[in-house]
Amino acid sequence: MSKIQIFTSQGTMTEHELGEYNTIGRHPTNNLQLLDQIVSKEHAVIYERAGSFFFRDLGSLNGSFMNNERISEVQLGNRDTIVMGSTRILYLEGEEIPAVQMHQSGTESHIRTEIEMPKSTGFLPEDQISDPMVLRSDYERLRIAYELQDSIGAEHNMDLLLQKIIDSAFNFLMADRGAILLFNEDGQLKPRVTKTVGNEDESEIGLSTTIINAVISDKKGVISSDAMMDSRFKSSKSIMMQGIRSSMAVPLMFRDELLGMMYLDSKIATGAFSEKDLSIFTAIAQQTGALLENIRQALALEREAITREKFSRLLSPNLVEELVSGNLEVTKGGMSRPVTILFADIRGFTSLTERSEALQIVDMLNEYFERMVELIFANEGTLDKFIGDEIMVLWGSPVPQEDHPARAVRTAWQMQRALDSYNVEREQAGQMHIKVGIGICSGDCVVGYMGSTRKMEYTAIGDTVNTASRLCDLAGPMEIIITDPTYQAVRDIVRVEKLAPAQVKGKAEPLQIYRVVGVDESV
Repeated sequence: MSKIQIFTSQGTMTEHELGEYNTIGRHPTNNLQLLDQIVSKEHAVIYERAGSFFFRDLGSLNGSFMNNERISEVQLGNRDTIVMGSTRILYLEGEEIPAVQMHQSGTESHIRTEIEMPKSTGFLPEDQISDPMVLRSDYERLRIAYELQDSIGAEHNMDLLLQKIIDSAFNFLMADRGAILLFNEDGQLKPRVTKTVGNEDESEIGLSTTIINAVISDKKGVISSDAMMDSRFKSSKSIMMQGIRSSMAVPLMFRDELLGMMYLDSKIATGAFSEKDLSIFTAIAQQTGALLENIRQALALEREAITREKFSRLLSPNLVEELVSGNLEVTKGGMSRPVTILFADIRGFTSLTERSEALQIVDMLNEYFERMVELIFANEGTLDKFIGDEIMVLWGSPVPQEDHPARAVRTAWQMQRALDSYNVEREQAGQMHIKVGIGICSGDCVVGYMGSTRKMEYTAIGDTVNTASRLCDLAGPMEIIITDPTYQAVRDIVRVEKLAPAQVKGKAEPLQIYRVVGVDESV
C-alpha cells in the first residue's frame, strides 16, 4: 500500500493512502488540498501506472522540487521527498496494513487465517469413474458452482450477493434450510439471509448453536451425514428437537478475520452432503469472504467520502481528516458551548456592484472568499455560511478549542493583511479596492445541526451571534471591533483602542467595545 505524508510549515503532519489518480493543490476540489499560498490552485498530480507511482507538476507558478532541483515529472521511489512552497511531501510504499481483529461478546480474539480444506475433496480422476451418472452429477455440481462464482464476482450489493449464493446452493445441494450469518457491529453472529423449502417460516429458522460454535472454534468446515447420530452433536438439543439429519457449515474468512459462516441442513436425507459438496461450498465461501470484504471496504470508503465532503465545506482539511479517522467526534443535535463568532462584511458593496458587470462581481467574490476561507481554515475555524458578501465563522465548535477568541482575532487580522495585498493586485488591474468591516464576540451559543428533515446544516444561534453581527455593522472599512469578553481573553496578544460604549440592538445596556490595531502572531 503506497501513501504520502504531508508536512506543513506549522509543524502538522497528515497521512493519506494513494488512489490511482490524486490531485494536489490549493483549491478545495483537489483530492489533497494544501493550504499554502505558494502552492497553485491545481499544482500537481500523483498517479499510478504499471504498478508504480509518478509525480507530475501541472505547470505551477512556483514549481515542485526534489533534491533541490525543480522537477516536472518523475517516478517515485520509497521515501522520496517533494517540496512545494513551504509544504513537504514524503512518499512511502510497501507499508503493511495492520491485521483487523474481531470482537465477540466483549472479548477480543485474533482468529487463525486459513480455511482448512478437507483432506480429500471426493472428486476422483476421470479415468477412475466407471459410473457415467457420477460423472454427470460431479459435472453439474462444478458447473453450477462455476457459474455462481462467475456471477457473484460482479455483484456489489451485499444482500443480493448473499441471496444469489444461498439460492444457488439449493440448486445443487439437497438442503431443506439454509442461512448465511455475519458478525454485526457488536460482534454477534446474526443471520443475514435465510432460505427454506416447504412451508417453514424463513424468519423463524432455528440454527444449531453446537454446529455454529464448532465452525467458530475450529475455523474449518463441518459436515455431518447424520447429525442426530453424530457424537460431536449428541448434546445439541436443537438438533434433536428439529430433527436435523444432515448438516454442513463453512466459515467465511478474509485473511485473519472471521466474517461469518454459511450453513445448510436437511431434515429428510441422511448423507445429504458429501465431501465434494463441502469442497465446493468451502471454495464458494473463500470467494464470498473476499467479496464481502470488498463490499465492506467500499461502503466504508463511501461513508468516509460523504463525511469528508460534508465537513470539508465547514472545517479545515486537518480537522476533516481527524473527524474521518475517528480521532474527533462531532455530537449531533443542539447544545450550549462557549464559542467565538466572527462576521466579516464588504463595505460599499452595493455601490461596487453598480459600477461593475455581474460576472466581474461573481469573479471578485469567488476570489475574495477563497482567500478568506484559506485563512479561516488555517486557523481551524468552522465556516458557518456566506450571506451575500458577508462571511460568518465560529471557533470552539464542533471541535472544542480553549483558545477560540485568540484564533478568531488572529484570523481577522490576517484577513485584513491579505486584503491589503489583494487590493494592490486589484489596483494594478484598474479595479476598486475591497474594504471589509469585522465584528467579533465571544460567549455561549447553542450549536448543532438545525433545519428541516430535508435540509440541515451546522450552525450557531443565540445572543453571541446577534452581538457579533451588530458589531460587524458598527465596524468601519478595514476595522476589527471586539467585545470586552473577547478582549479579556486576548489582551496579552493584541493592541487595541478603547472605544465609547455602544448601544446595540437587543441589548439593554451599552457594550464596551474595542478596535484592534495590532496582533502578536508569534504567540
